[in-house]
Amino acid sequence: MNDGLMYLVANDMQPVSIVEDKGFIEYSKRLNASYCLPSRKTLSKWIGDKAKQVKADVMECMKTLKNLSVTCDMWTSRATEGYLIVTAHGISDEFQVVNFCWILCACILLILVTTRLMC
Repeated sequence: MNDGLMYLVANDMQPVSIVEDKGFIEYSKRLNASYCLPSRKTLSKWIGDKAKQVKADVMECMKTLKNLSVTCDMWTSRATEGYLIVTAHGISDEFQVVNFCWILCACILLILVTTRLMC
């Protein structure tokens, strides 16, 4: 459940304060009455720890790639929030595609996603 909650917050760019919203609390109780929602401070720590773990895994994988293509894009939302996305694509020695994506908002890492991490 905790991994699913972290995924929800990171993937859908929800605020960690979602765990304090009455509707979300009720929804969570109906899904699993025995699950105790964490505080937003705890959830923030979990997400930070998970991001560090994934980053370390990605960096280790990237060391094994001989060829890597990196792109970067920046934009501002209608709410004047700045975003930066960095994507990297490579091919492993086994000719499998390896993709990485980092999304940053207001200079804070929101999500570190890897797809087809084959290293």
